[in-house]
Amino acid sequence: MSNQILQNLKSVFKDWRYSLLGFVVGFFYFLVVIVFSNINLTIGNLGLNYFIVQSIVQFMIGILFMIFVPISVYKIVLFSDFSAKENASGVFGGAVAIIVAGCPACSITLASYVGLAGFFSTFPFYGLELKILTIPLMGWANYSLLSNLMACEIDLSNRRSIEVVEEEE
Repeated sequence: MSNQILQNLKSVFKDWRYSLLGFVVGFFYFLVVIVFSNINLTIGNLGLNYFIVQSIVQFMIGILFMIFVPISVYKIVLFSDFSAKENASGVFGGAVAIIVAGCPACSITLASYVGLAGFFSTFPFYGLELKILTIPLMGWANYSLLSNLMACEIDLSNRRSIEVVEEEE
């Protein structure tokens, strides 16, 4: 099974477009983390150990996110006749969903804009627990995408009845 996952990973990243996408996503992820992190404030308020653990966790999430986005896009492109012009709102919504789901720094920043920063301060480690929880979730997401990269699991058994209903209208 792990050999298949490695082969699928190689098949995605051997195309320069997906490698570039992974690099760009990683660059912007780490840029957001650096810009929105006040290192001196974090070390001063929460300590050096907290900062080290948070940095390691952020780095691991960044690497997993750099893998997640290109394989997600690869699978979408592989199994759809997708047109960005026709589906602009879906593209925007999907981009926001990927950012919020895969980028804890982005989602916490977005959450603070809607007033949820106080919620994160109620945790004993100020949201670090959620970032640590993100690592196995992102790992599982990457594993499930890579293990079924060439499989489309959409149930099309219902498709005939949908086509008949469209013709009747």
